[in-house]
Amino acid sequence: MEHKPEAYLEKPFSEIDLFTTLELIKGRATLFYLEKEPQSVIIKNGTKNIKINVDDILWLKLDNINLEIKTISKLILIRNNLV
Repeated sequence: MEHKPEAYLEKPFSEIDLFTTLELIKGRATLFYLEKEPQSVIIKNGTKNIKINVDDILWLKLDNINLEIKTISKLILIRNNLV
């Protein structure tokens, strides 16, 4: 399986970096929606990789070491020092 990431985030990254990257991915997903499958992001949570469809993301909240990602079907909480 070949992966072609739409964008990268390198640690340490700020809240602005995270939101900018996700908006960039959402924008590209909108532009290529008719041509490609829905875009997704893969987020590492401990030893797991979580694949999230960008169109399913309702909101993000970054609070110190907690990142909350609310999707259509669930709330994902990632506890990690992102900054």
